[in-house]
Amino acid sequence: MSTDDHIVSAEALKSFVKEIFRASEVAEDHAETWADILVWANARGMDSHGVLRIPRYIAYMKNGNIHAQPDIKVEKRAGAIAILDSDWAPGPVAMTMAMDEAIGRARECHVGWCIVRNITHGGAIGYYALQAARAGFAGIVIT
Repeated sequence: MSTDDHIVSAEALKSFVKEIFRASEVAEDHAETWADILVWANARGMDSHGVLRIPRYIAYMKNGNIHAQPDIKVEKRAGAIAILDSDWAPGPVAMTMAMDEAIGRARECHVGWCIVRNITHGGAIGYYALQAARAGFAGIVIT
C-alpha cells in the first residue's frame, strides 16, 4: 500500500457516496440504493463496477443521459410478467426495482420476470440475483 492509499470502512464509503449523489439532486432513497450497490461491488473485488464509476455517472446526469429525478413506473403487469419504464433512472435503482417487481410476480405466480425499458448502466448484476435469493427465490439477471 502506498502512502497515498487510505482504508475506509464500507459504511463510511457508502455514506460519502450517498452524499455525492444527494448533492447531484438524486432522491434520498435512490442515492441510498445506488451507493449500496457501488460499495457492494467494491467490497467483492468488482472495482470496475464500484465507486470508480461515480465521475462518469455524474457526467451522465449533467448531460441528461441519467435522470436524477426519474419517473419510474410499472407499465404493465400480466401474470408472471411485468414491464418497468425506468425513465433513464440510475441503473442500479431501476434494476433493484425490477427485481422487487419480479419477486412480487413470483410470490403471486411462482415465477416472475420483469423487463426494464429506458435503463442506464445496471452496475454489478450479481447484487440483484442476491436480492432474489434473500427473498427466497432463484434469480437470473440479464442485461
